[in-house]
Amino acid sequence: MNAVLVLLLSFLGLSVALLQNVTSSPTLKWQKTFPSILGPTVLSPSGSSLFVADIKGSLYEVQIGSGLVTWTRSPDGATNQSGTPVIWNSTLLVIPQLADRTLVALSLMSKQFIWQFESPPGEIPSFPYALHVWQDRIVFAGDYPYIYSIYAATGTLAWQSSPLCSDSTECQVQADSLEISPSGEVCVGTGVLGWPGWVTCFDGQNGTRTWQYSTWDGVQTAPLFAENWMLIHTNIPQNDPNPDIFYAFTNPPDGSGDYKWFYECGYIQGVVGSLPRMTFVNGLVYGICRFDTKVGDATVYALNLTTHQVKWRWQNTYLDAYASLLVTNGNVFVSQSSPEGVDGAMIALDALTGKQQWSFHIPGDFIGYGGPVLSQGTLVFSIVAEGGPMQLMALNIT
Repeated sequence: MNAVLVLLLSFLGLSVALLQNVTSSPTLKWQKTFPSILGPTVLSPSGSSLFVADIKGSLYEVQIGSGLVTWTRSPDGATNQSGTPVIWNSTLLVIPQLADRTLVALSLMSKQFIWQFESPPGEIPSFPYALHVWQDRIVFAGDYPYIYSIYAATGTLAWQSSPLCSDSTECQVQADSLEISPSGEVCVGTGVLGWPGWVTCFDGQNGTRTWQYSTWDGVQTAPLFAENWMLIHTNIPQNDPNPDIFYAFTNPPDGSGDYKWFYECGYIQGVVGSLPRMTFVNGLVYGICRFDTKVGDATVYALNLTTHQVKWRWQNTYLDAYASLLVTNGNVFVSQSSPEGVDGAMIALDALTGKQQWSFHIPGDFIGYGGPVLSQGTLVFSIVAEGGPMQLMALNIT
């Protein structure tokens, strides 16, 4: 997989926020043009600014209120190529670097260098996918078969997992396919569509392997931990090729190690790449089905985790298959992409009913990556215009 595609896939993400139900149509607050494709945005602890990386390795800090870029970390040739960062303890900005496959930590306030983490000697450097903050650690999976846990304050290695698997195809980590359970289990999916894969879990404190499950097809997105369930989006044997299905396991898995129920929304024949993440809010699992056989179209769905039944579906042919949903206390924000000359939109749905609240028209062809974020009454999202500029767009939400 080439470096540009690795960074682009690593941009896929999920955001969850709390807000009162929004029913009035938004207005444009600002829009800012950037030189290349942008990934997901990461809010600062104060919520007054956000960080976003582009596919060429530049990292920007942008003010939520104005769209003003107040800091830029530009690549120096093949070095300092930034991916999507995480923020630890409101003090450190931890950045994955594409070219040399390292992590670098900067002071969040001064942006001064603090530490750098490299793969242990003798190993093939591993691009750090899916950075996660857990307690005093930064945890991530690489595109080679290990998970790393490092102490965030110092950048020193806490533990390195045993190999995720032995076969090179099975060991390919899908973009953003790692998640940490509330109890501290680190779980990651491996494999690619059309090849067998695994879901493997480790103890977050010491890296001991606790569970592994073989799948018929590669795991397409991160596991979702919801109440006493772990939901895995993949294909297990006896199903047709490339179904859009997730399987529910008890959390932690019981002695049988097998799934208890599954939800199948349709098929994704010929579609490759990671799916947008599912999310869980107030008893409902929200996700995107790229082709729902029950309605013959793409849908956003809300599934009741107790009854395992769909509460509502919202149908839209042009749902963005790359941007994850932003689910709030009363709203679901979803991107409508725009193939074949159809204009795009940012759309708000009622989280309990699926009823459309409003649609903000975005002229021209575009695809959004990473999903929106919400802060201080401002909804910010990135768009990739077909043949046009790459932008951040901000809407006033009232």
